[in-house]
Amino acid sequence: MQQSSSIKFILILAILCAVGLSFPDGYRAKGSSLPGSAAELPVTSPVESYVLNLPLIGKSYPTPPPVYGVETRNFFQWKVDKANQANVYWLRNAAFSWAEIEPNAPNPSHVYLWDVVDNAGLIDAYNRNLRLVAVVRDTPVWARMPKYSAYLCGPIVASALDEYAQFAYELVQRYSQPPYNIHYYEFGNEPDVEPAALGANYNSQFGCWGDGNDPYYGGRYYAEMLKRVYPAVKAASPESQVLIGGLLLYCDPTHPPVGKNCLPGKFTEGILLNQGGAYFDILSFHGYSGYSQGQIIDESFDNFAVRGGQIVGKVDFLRSVMSQFGINKPVMMSETALNCWPVDECTLPSENFLQLQADYVVSAYVRSWGLNLLGSIWFTLEDSGWQQSGLHTGKISRPAYDAYVFMTQELKDATIGSPITQYTGLRGYQFTTSTRSIWVLWSPDGLTAQTIPLPNNVSQIYNKYGQVEPITNPLTILHPTYLEFLY
Repeated sequence: MQQSSSIKFILILAILCAVGLSFPDGYRAKGSSLPGSAAELPVTSPVESYVLNLPLIGKSYPTPPPVYGVETRNFFQWKVDKANQANVYWLRNAAFSWAEIEPNAPNPSHVYLWDVVDNAGLIDAYNRNLRLVAVVRDTPVWARMPKYSAYLCGPIVASALDEYAQFAYELVQRYSQPPYNIHYYEFGNEPDVEPAALGANYNSQFGCWGDGNDPYYGGRYYAEMLKRVYPAVKAASPESQVLIGGLLLYCDPTHPPVGKNCLPGKFTEGILLNQGGAYFDILSFHGYSGYSQGQIIDESFDNFAVRGGQIVGKVDFLRSVMSQFGINKPVMMSETALNCWPVDECTLPSENFLQLQADYVVSAYVRSWGLNLLGSIWFTLEDSGWQQSGLHTGKISRPAYDAYVFMTQELKDATIGSPITQYTGLRGYQFTTSTRSIWVLWSPDGLTAQTIPLPNNVSQIYNKYGQVEPITNPLTILHPTYLEFLY
């Protein structure tokens, strides 16, 4: 038995060396079962090789894994069924609350209350072929910075970072194995939010590590957390992936709109400036667009309009920041939706909003695929109760869900090719399958239709719900339209 344990320990160290990890001296927390100890954290980032992720332009590539994802608040059976019917790959859930799992400080040993986790739901999600992105959230009172002690989402005090790493190790060791098989862990949710900005919302689900008095808005301190957590995760499960908590990314600090404070946009730079690039696998962000005055506000949304809008612009910004530090990690949009902004239209959403929400499902996922995002996760599968962003009202599917289902069916086994740029006022991409070529075209604001000559060899036209449309010349495009071509 002792020889078997030694072999296992050597194998773990060999794997860690292969991925270029090191453990800081004194890393082990009280009662830690983490293997090994090593030198202090590196002054500079370890040398790494990265896969270059560029927008897919001019050539067809498959997209492993599929980009489609949704978030759900729980694992009720009807929700898991709906996720499967929509052919989603990613399922995001705020699965783990450190505050609930370890409410009391170790004295001297750690006591973890794993029964507070929806273990049965996590098992069911895996058994239904859903790849879980598990959010690790909430700071117990004993581990919070004193000045933010009232905030559930408050940043972790420096003296408790090793305890958090120990928790992460135990968590990942437990849940990366059967029957859970979870390998994607997102640490926090919108950490680039300042606690003071939440007012009396002490139980916020934000990550609230933001610091308005810091030129990098707290990003450097968030990197200190990653430096402890990342080696712990890899020690527990080398194949598991660490995601930066999905960034709210309020506005572009390189092109700040008039009257807006874009300091929170420096959070990512702060992470990388403090060598944090070596301590995460996936950079995640949130990209919401709005519905107002009968149209989609995305490319024209001034917070990122200079770079292309809420999705294209944010991706461009994040990749440009990473490139400054010589790295290029996979990017995931861990929350997206079309939100209804006007109060009078959001109490009971208008039919126009519901139709444009369905438009946005198609445009958001096609662009995410074209931008080579690892995943794009709609918030939420159910009725979210927040600005009408959900795909359902109660258990009743909205048009957006129906558009989601047809999109995943129509583009199943497809590869994405070049963007379609020859039609002014329209957006689109080409796809190919083993049996046909497909174009997806749409109006970016959902308001302004464009009339184009009918392309050659069109064999079938579908609307966003999969209903057959007449083949006419010229062809008018407003809402997402699928054109199939004969080879």
